[in-house]
Amino acid sequence: MVDYHGNRNIAIAARAAGAKRIVLITTSIVDYEGHFLNSIGQMLYYKHRAEQFLMTSGLEYVVVGPAGIDRAEGGRASIELRARAHYQMGQRITSADLASVVIAAAALPEAANRVFSVANGAGPAASHWQTQLASMPAQ
Repeated sequence: MVDYHGNRNIAIAARAAGAKRIVLITTSIVDYEGHFLNSIGQMLYYKHRAEQFLMTSGLEYVVVGPAGIDRAEGGRASIELRARAHYQMGQRITSADLASVVIAAAALPEAANRVFSVANGAGPAASHWQTQLASMPAQ
């Protein structure tokens, strides 16, 4: 519930302050209704409600659902964006690589109103992932 109300309040305050875009870091498993996290205070349910509020707030939004976050060194593996429907459990992303995606998503016009999952891939680091932003779905 805190997730929903906190993000709702941020969106309302951002709109009142004249902000143009909010980047929300959420989870790639928000749509897994049967996930055990919903038995703990309906965590995913409220994350989903926060996303829905943001998407209808009138602000530009970017909803980033990271894979499992680890503290390994960033910039070593490729970054892969994919529609959340194609997220596969068990994937990982470094916190540094996630930060790179969030910073780009805040600034790049092609990221506006996109919802996606992000994970590290098996290949070496490359910046081609930014070209994938425009092909991510809006929801």
